[in-house]
Parts: sequence; structure tokens; C-alpha cells
Amino acid sequence: MANKSDLSRDAFMLKGPLAQKGYDWWWHSFTGYHEKTGKAKSFLLSFYL
Repeated sequence: MANKSDLSRDAFMLKGPLAQKGYDWWWHSFTGYHEKTGKAKSFLLSFYL
């Protein structure tokens, strides 16, 4: 699913001079489940490019 092209995802990407001198901030939230108890726990990955 993530490999499918979706040009609308690029709508918020930096463009022009900002793309050369700036950075993009991306974040993804996930939910993990404990293998034995099934308890859910959320976590966030945040990174700058």
C-alpha cells in the first residue's frame, strides 16, 4: 500500500528555495500490542529530513 503513487501526499512538501535550505518534519503514530497480554500501547516516530 505504501508503494502506490499518490501525488496528493506531496502537497505539503517544501518547494523552491525552502526545499534547498529547509527541512521537512515527518511523524507517524503506531499502536503496538503486547504479545502475551494483548495490551495496546501507542508510540510516535518523529524525524526531520
